[in-house]
Amino acid sequence: MKSVDALLADLVDYAGLFPPASEDMQPALENYVTYLQSADRAAMGRFIVPILRLTELEDAGTDLMPRGPRSVPWRLSVLVAEDVRAATEEMQKFNRRHSSKSRGGHAVIDVAELKASTVDEIGHEGRDLPPSLTAYFEIPITGDVSPLVKTIAKVGARAKVRTGGVTPEAFPPAEAIIDFMAACLREAAPFKATAGLHHAIRGEYRMTYEPESTTGMMYGFLNVFTAAALRATPSLMRSIEVA
Repeated sequence: MKSVDALLADLVDYAGLFPPASEDMQPALENYVTYLQSADRAAMGRFIVPILRLTELEDAGTDLMPRGPRSVPWRLSVLVAEDVRAATEEMQKFNRRHSSKSRGGHAVIDVAELKASTVDEIGHEGRDLPPSLTAYFEIPITGDVSPLVKTIAKVGARAKVRTGGVTPEAFPPAEAIIDFMAACLREAAPFKATAGLHHAIRGEYRMTYEPESTTGMMYGFLNVFTAAALRATPSLMRSIEVA
């Protein structure tokens, strides 16, 4: 495998339902299918959907989901807002309806994304999720994030950081993102970054697809990847700093 293939594998989860695209369900799913069939399909990860829109996804995806026992299922990441136990039951029912042995389209929910701002929230919600689901906790990155990240690692979950939005004010300081990465590395907690990473290289870009959209400095996903790699390799970082 080439190094670029390893870098790009499953790199991008598809969030077409959310800003700045804000697509309706049907076109979002159609786009996802197109991307899964494209030359760059190796980079395509999961389709992200809120728990409250799972039924809508099933209805819109009836004729689009792969079928048959040998088909490769859609992989879904579900945003869970409140009642984790109820959401878990709903996700498990969905997986049973769309397993390879069912007559319906083939899809699997294997990731749940939650928000938490306290150690207790992470502990309680982490215990309510089954081991079959990989959990990501989006946490605030103001102040010391170490206790939150430590608890995320303790419950066997992963961290999530919001790196932007549709306004310049939604982008956190670079120092806060670096501190978040450093905490994840100390605790051996895998993490993902979301929002504001629509371009490879950091630069001034339009915040949305609207003609009159404001512009602002956006973080590039290659910049985030490189920063994480440098943090993970202190000797390399020191050599670059010296140079």
